[in-house]
Amino acid sequence: MGTRGRKAIGFSMAALLAAGVVCWSVSMRFEVRKHELSGVPWSDSASDIDGRKFHAIKSGPLEQRLQVPMTDEQYRQWEENGELERNWGFPGVVCWTVGCIVLAVMDELRRRKARSAKQPPHLTAASSGGHGIVLPQPGLPPGSPPVQTAAAVHSSVVT
Repeated sequence: MGTRGRKAIGFSMAALLAAGVVCWSVSMRFEVRKHELSGVPWSDSASDIDGRKFHAIKSGPLEQRLQVPMTDEQYRQWEENGELERNWGFPGVVCWTVGCIVLAVMDELRRRKARSAKQPPHLTAASSGGHGIVLPQPGLPPGSPPVQTAAAVHSSVVT
């Protein structure tokens, strides 16, 4: 992959991570608004059971919790802001996840490129046309043709 492709993928990854942060921030703002406008404390959750709207603490069986009545307007604010929170939160999670996956793939490609750059070219199978084992020969000038083993020469002649 060329430099231009890596830059494009890097830009896309950064844009996805930034979009994820923005979506998550907007989602949290709607979470705050949901509690502020409906009057429900942070430790409570609102419910609508048989047309009876109330908020109660989040832990324990519902029948044993103190149920504080809510007006229709308070419950409407709770529901509307809760829906907006979910609508912004889910894309934020998706953007962040995809951005992290792209980051991991780019890091792996960078590592592979660094490993292949460290391997001397006279030890690669490609330098011998893909046949046999190439042995490094001390004292040969750089760029001289590689020396193959007899078995490698034999296998390339037979095939």
